[in-house]
Amino acid sequence: MKTKIERFETAMILLLATLLLGGNSFCDRIPLGLESAKEIMDHPTKWEGKVVRVRGKVTYALKVPLIGMRIYKIEDGTGEIAVLTSEQLPEMGSTLLVKGTVSTALIMGQSNYGTHIRETQRW
Repeated sequence: MKTKIERFETAMILLLATLLLGGNSFCDRIPLGLESAKEIMDHPTKWEGKVVRVRGKVTYALKVPLIGMRIYKIEDGTGEIAVLTSEQLPEMGSTLLVKGTVSTALIMGQSNYGTHIRETQRW
């Protein structure tokens, strides 16, 4: 019969193995290490090409039918950032966790135009 300590050790080993072998998608859902919309929008050159995760409420959604472009904005309490997606648009007012790559259409000096996240995952 196993002691409480041995059962605890076994449980911890199983948890660690799960996280290491297949837990990447689970770890992405944990709300740690999130970036703020304000930080990304204020420093677009720092974030250009980097993968980020942002959680926020959907405040705007637009589908451009002729070119198949879908874009929505999320507000995270610090600011708002646009998200480009190839998936169906989320519902207005829903709260999402988004993972994607930061991209900016144009950066001129301290000004940036069209900074957005290209969505790769959404929860």
